[in-house]
Amino acid sequence: GPTPGPTPSPTPGEMEKDFTLPTVEDESFTLGDHLGRPIVLSFFTTACLSCPHMVAPLNTAYSRYRDSQDLLVVGVGYGTMDAIAAYAVERGMEYPVVVDSERVAVDLYRVNTVPLTFFINRQGQIVDRHVGVLFEADIDDFLEMIW
Repeated sequence: GPTPGPTPSPTPGEMEKDFTLPTVEDESFTLGDHLGRPIVLSFFTTACLSCPHMVAPLNTAYSRYRDSQDLLVVGVGYGTMDAIAAYAVERGMEYPVVVDSERVAVDLYRVNTVPLTFFINRQGQIVDRHVGVLFEADIDDFLEMIW
């Protein structure tokens, strides 16, 4: 496919790639409402065999840094509301989980494989991304870049 060009910088006060999706509690979640916080976006599907291995390290990072660094971790599940909500409960996801049944965020972030994790700084810019499973030490290295 074509090589993607550089992503334009966001306008000050805006997220680089904003979206609004329902949470598994069926509440509206807009990423841009959290501008000013370091954010980890982790894309997954219920059919992904590696994705469950991301939950424990993300839970740990979220519980460790949500107060001290105002970290927001968001799971972005591609699938139906029922399937993603059941998956989040079964896997014990402690961070917010949104449902992307219409491929809104999947297309915006050009997700073509999972797990895929994006690291967004307080200015709303994507600093880095990682394909595949991340372990706690790996996540901490990425988090250093978005504080």
